[in-house]
Amino acid sequence: MIIGNEKQKIFLKELLTNFDQATILLLGPEGVGKFSVVKEFLQLEDDWERIFFQAEDKNFKIETARLIASLSNYKTKKRIIVIDEAHRFQFQAQNTLLKTLEEAPSNTIFILITHRLNKILSTIRSRSILIKFNLVDKEKVFEFLKAQGYQSEEIEMAWQFYPGQPGKILQLLESKNKLSLLHQFITAKIPEKLSLLEELKNNFSLPEFLEYYLLWLRKNPLGSKNIFLIKKLLDLYGESENNLNFEIQLANLILHHG
Repeated sequence: MIIGNEKQKIFLKELLTNFDQATILLLGPEGVGKFSVVKEFLQLEDDWERIFFQAEDKNFKIETARLIASLSNYKTKKRIIVIDEAHRFQFQAQNTLLKTLEEAPSNTIFILITHRLNKILSTIRSRSILIKFNLVDKEKVFEFLKAQGYQSEEIEMAWQFYPGQPGKILQLLESKNKLSLLHQFITAKIPEKLSLLEELKNNFSLPEFLEYYLLWLRKNPLGSKNIFLIKKLLDLYGESENNLNFEIQLANLILHHG
């Protein structure tokens, strides 16, 4: 069950049911059900061919765009090609994809999914039917997650990181140890924070932890101390994939900024 965005889901279903050829662009925050809605609906249509592309690496390369072009040229029954995180296509690959979209056969619908519209070529955007997904109301999220057996307190804790993003909240709730550690770290004094470093290292990568910390800080008033801390976190996040020592980097951050 995908909650929220009811009008968007109805519109998408109408397009897929009534169109034989189209490029549909689903835009919206992460974790609001864009990919899940598509997958759920397509599972009900046995007579459609379904092809899904998801980025396993950092980017889709031109070889993937060429594969999509090749697949779209085969004659078949109605075909739906779904590309999740379409913004991960490199520039050259997007140009190849654009040519495929322009020349697609009449029995093919493309669904591009993204939360970063600015990374999609304007020429692809201009030929796409845009459906904007929104954040989901807190009441609906809580009602849904309580029905899954989660308690209000833990849902509220996860909501602080991902307000309105039930998919992301659910992922965090399923990682109970991570959620507990994040809560301990955020509410602890400096000595207690330092004592958590080894356990944090064993449960998070440095980029992952920094992302959660930034998500939490964004909800707090932007006083001068917070602005400076966010800047330091962003700088460190930019360097975090360069095999930096997790404990040393966080210890320095805690000792200098609390």
